[in-house]
Amino acid sequence: MLRIPAMAAGGYGLGWESYGIWFGLCLGFAVTSLLLGWRFLADLQKVLRPVQTKDEPAEAQRESS
Repeated sequence: MLRIPAMAAGGYGLGWESYGIWFGLCLGFAVTSLLLGWRFLADLQKVLRPVQTKDEPAEAQRESS
């Protein structure tokens, strides 16, 4: 969603012509990779976080007594 407007802004809005189009394309790829990396880390934290069940606190109390 960002690549085409960035390409148009760089190529035609800033007057960079073909360099602006390539810059906009690279900018779009960079933003996409950052967003995917952020989402991957968020999902990874959810997976690695220990799952706490309803019975877990009761088991911990039985072991300590």
